[in-house]
Amino acid sequence: MRRIIFTNAAGDSILLGNSTPYMITKLEGTGAVQSNIQMLKSPFQDGATFIGTTLEHREITIEAAIVPKEDVAERRRKLIQILNPKLGTGILRHENEAGTLDIKAIADQSPVFPDRQQKGIYQRFLINFVCPDPAWYDPKKERIKLASFVGGFNFPFRFPINFGRVGQFLKIQNKGDLDTPVFITFAGPLRNPVLENRTIGKKIIIKQDIPEGERLEINTAFGQKSVVRIQANGNRSNAFHWVSPESQFWQLIPGVNEISYASTEEAENAAVTLEFFHRYLGV
Repeated sequence: MRRIIFTNAAGDSILLGNSTPYMITKLEGTGAVQSNIQMLKSPFQDGATFIGTTLEHREITIEAAIVPKEDVAERRRKLIQILNPKLGTGILRHENEAGTLDIKAIADQSPVFPDRQQKGIYQRFLINFVCPDPAWYDPKKERIKLASFVGGFNFPFRFPINFGRVGQFLKIQNKGDLDTPVFITFAGPLRNPVLENRTIGKKIIIKQDIPEGERLEINTAFGQKSVVRIQANGNRSNAFHWVSPESQFWQLIPGVNEISYASTEEAENAAVTLEFFHRYLGV
């Protein structure tokens, strides 16, 4: 059974599906999305050189009907209110037997209600959603704890003494079709933590000590990159200067990613967590 649920920025939702009162008759735009092939052509070159590929925004069109005819005016009013474009982007959820996926979307205008009616259908309507990010994502967020103490000296001492290091190495699988950004939280006390994606050879290096009771939050999403310091009293401030200049805000590529974490020092109550969503090209 297919269902579409739209939740606007105010938290109000509308359900469209195979049953009353809002019945979907046609759904388009949930699968393929247009791509833009970037190529470079040099003088006298046969063909062109492939540079990369970008994806265009996604448009999803829904044709549906209000059934039965009772309370049509009230249900029209509810549609117009919830799909108000002035509220900004909301979450469009697609549910079927295969699972549930979300996408950020905004109605490009209020629902269109054609004057012509069909037999047995009191009121038809049309909705067109624009999705600036074309990727669908699994609403279940993956959360992985990375910090741990490794090594250390043992009793009795044996020379040379190994004083240990703090760190961890693990493999994380991105089950989606696309690169996915990560949200990283460093919770102190930590000294000079480094988080690296060895699969792509990129790392994030923090050149400051994170005191006990404080957190450093890093978002690697394109167009939303941020580094925020959260002090023990709750004050938040920009902390981009805490990140070493040679750092690269990496993402998880599709498939297996080898991730390593290291720090000069951490306490038992320190923690490093990594959060992300699996992102898909279509449903």
